[in-house]
Amino acid sequence: MASSTLHESDQKFRSDAIERQLAHVEQNKVKGAYSHKAEYWDERVEMMDWWGNMSTTKVSNAENYYSSW
Repeated sequence: MASSTLHESDQKFRSDAIERQLAHVEQNKVKGAYSHKAEYWDERVEMMDWWGNMSTTKVSNAENYYSSW
């Protein structure tokens, strides 16, 4: 769900940054050997901030919807 949501968001996060944040393993062994945990760090921080805000908004909207019943 996270991968699809982040790829389809209007924020245009790069696929490599999304996959690194989700700790998906690089299939290309050569490329994977040069990947580092801090890779795409700034974009990943921005991505998680966006994810947190989006998630909080969705939960809040659902709570408001169901409390009106």
